[in-house]
Amino acid sequence: MKLILLRHPKINAAEGLCYGQTDCLPDEDTFSASIGLAFGALQGLLKGRTAQWYSSPLLRCANFSQTLASKMSAATPIISTRLLEMNFGSWENLAWSDIERTQLDAWAQDPWHFKPGGSESVSDLMERWLAFKHDLELQPQGGVTVVVTHAGIVRMALLNAKIISEQDMWTYSVPYATPIDLTL
Repeated sequence: MKLILLRHPKINAAEGLCYGQTDCLPDEDTFSASIGLAFGALQGLLKGRTAQWYSSPLLRCANFSQTLASKMSAATPIISTRLLEMNFGSWENLAWSDIERTQLDAWAQDPWHFKPGGSESVSDLMERWLAFKHDLELQPQGGVTVVVTHAGIVRMALLNAKIISEQDMWTYSVPYATPIDLTL
């Protein structure tokens, strides 16, 4: 199965903000530049083939995926809550520097099971990715799937495909609006 993972454009938010599932948007210039960047790269990757499109429901992904799919004459993306970014609960919209050090240390001690902000763990995030991937695997093979999502889901996909290691997952920088070609 050929997947193309695509992170949303950079949002218009303060640096160092924990925004997880907060619905933030890029500014118009960033959005337009991101469409141009992603469109050119996707044309090269798709080489005229049609693709099934999926997107996180958060507007930074949904608007981006709908605009790109339309520009590529593709069907409207299917929205999936499994593609949401990690939910940081009470940490949402806090600067990372404002989160209690003891909480960050607790997460570092048990990165897979600790629930930052009391909401969702990395293990929960991986389970969502695996459920989404499983549903894709049940579909007829041969096509290309474009997935517009968030850095957390991209990291889970790359970790699951053994492209990055668990240790590298924490430092791997997922580029904005840049397709990642992944064959599973």
